[in-house]
Amino acid sequence: METDPIRVCELIVGLPDVNVLGVDDLGAGRPLRLHIESRGLRPVCGECGALAEVKDRPVVELVDLAAFGRPVRTVWRKHRWRCPGPECPVGSWTGVDARIASPRLGLTDRAGRWVIEQVGRVAGRWRR
Repeated sequence: METDPIRVCELIVGLPDVNVLGVDDLGAGRPLRLHIESRGLRPVCGECGALAEVKDRPVVELVDLAAFGRPVRTVWRKHRWRCPGPECPVGSWTGVDARIASPRLGLTDRAGRWVIEQVGRVAGRWRR
């Protein structure tokens, strides 16, 4: 049995290499806000190979699956990286983790998969 509270949260969220930072409970009828950040190795610049530096940490709020009978919003603290090479044309880029959400979507990957499954079930009933 897992007893480390951080690891328990990671198991509930179901994403390896993600830190669960905390949860906001803004009261009944309001979504729980689950705060996460990706963890892993620092990337290298795809152009010059220099070790990237953190430029800033944008926050993205995503609709997620309900938990414990409450709506959930996952608040993902992303990494915006920059190449430290003064002559490198790359500049900066934002880290991507499709396991959490694809770029520019307002829905987590697991919530999207759940929606697709529900649509498939309903469509299957219509064909009968």
